[in-house]
Amino acid sequence: MSDISLEDRPTSRSESRISTTSSSSSLLEAENYLLKKQVEELQNQLKSLKVGFDFSAIENNDALINVYTGLPDKALFMAVFKYLDSQNFHYNLGWSVVNISRINQFPMTCMKLKLNPIHKDLALRFGCSVATVSNIVITWLHVMHVCLYEKFLENQIPTRHKNKTCMPSSFSPFANCKMVIDCTEIYTEVPSQLDKQKYTYSSYKHRNTLKGLVGVAPNGTITFLSNLYVGNTSDKNVVKHCGVLTSFLAGDLILADKGF
Repeated sequence: MSDISLEDRPTSRSESRISTTSSSSSLLEAENYLLKKQVEELQNQLKSLKVGFDFSAIENNDALINVYTGLPDKALFMAVFKYLDSQNFHYNLGWSVVNISRINQFPMTCMKLKLNPIHKDLALRFGCSVATVSNIVITWLHVMHVCLYEKFLENQIPTRHKNKTCMPSSFSPFANCKMVIDCTEIYTEVPSQLDKQKYTYSSYKHRNTLKGLVGVAPNGTITFLSNLYVGNTSDKNVVKHCGVLTSFLAGDLILADKGF
């Protein structure tokens, strides 16, 4: 009886080891299965994740609103947005943008004006195509031009008396200043025709450009924008032909650099 008992012991221990090993293997397989499922879920989340900019992320931070849009705070941003959003306008490229809300379309346009990122950058930030960015920016620029410039600024240059009410102290020696003027040049593609290359070439910028006159009030507000002229047009000729001189009366002071 004792011999039989001794022979049975190794068999019992072996079965115990096999049982334990089998149990551990099953547990590892279960854990491995759960981990694989988690990895698959995370991979699917990453695929659907969009790198996006949303106005809600900065709306309660006036400093960030100013950095991204150039507007000083949320109150003014919302006032301008609501006014523009109330206008009945159609998108420039002929199709409406529905995948980006208007509350994000307006800051996109402001970012283009303030920071001038390339359209691919804006497309990545807002999670859309480059064509959508072009459609939004061009459309809103037209709306802003009509609603903010043509309705409030065009042909309504402030008088020197109105300028005095908001004139910085640094302008005290120039109390009669109505406008500070300067020309700015915008790079353009090189025309294929030689005569147009000649006309658009700027000896100052050493590039092919278009030139325009900008006039600002003493407090920095833009009060005049001319049409664009070819790059080799002199600053003096731009002033003579752009119509800005008709805005001045006797006694008005104009400040300009030596280029004029």
